[in-house]
Amino acid sequence: MLLNVSAPAIGFGRRVHQNTIVAGAKLLCRAYIAVFSVILSATLPAAAGIIVLSDCTAVFFEHITSIQWGDIMTFLDKYSDVSYVAFRIVAGFLFLCHGTQKLISYPTEFPYPLSAMSTSAGIIEILAGSLIMLGFYSRIAAFIASGTMAVAYWMVHGLNHPFPIANGGELSALYCFCFLYIATKGPGKFSVNAR
Repeated sequence: MLLNVSAPAIGFGRRVHQNTIVAGAKLLCRAYIAVFSVILSATLPAAAGIIVLSDCTAVFFEHITSIQWGDIMTFLDKYSDVSYVAFRIVAGFLFLCHGTQKLISYPTEFPYPLSAMSTSAGIIEILAGSLIMLGFYSRIAAFIASGTMAVAYWMVHGLNHPFPIANGGELSALYCFCFLYIATKGPGKFSVNAR
């Protein structure tokens, strides 16, 4: 976590960093409200009502920025292992579905003619997706799947446009980094083997 800094190492501690962030958020909220009030008072005749509204908004933003949001969400910490397993299984299943679509046209038909590259990609997707789902040698399978998605991104999408959303490669890029994370973290709980 960004705010989880040890006090002896820096000499200040966590509270100073949180107060700095809260003060910065308050300053940004006040600047937003000031600009919003000036723009609206210049364009609308009912500026007095807008200024009252912006003062209420300022009070609301001061209250919101005073809450320690990082401390509120700590109740989810006990679910981190289970949520990672769910992430691994779902990522593997979705990857498996891409392979079955390519090779056996299930659950939908593959819209392009099969080539040697798409056939080998389909085989990797079925095998790696299955292994990742089961947690059986999932580090190796995820590393191969990550590399496959990196190659898919640069061969099919990456040279068309610099932004993944414009070149249609956001799914390949996302899979690449999801599988890289699984390769570095391992299978977690509920796996066939811990490799």
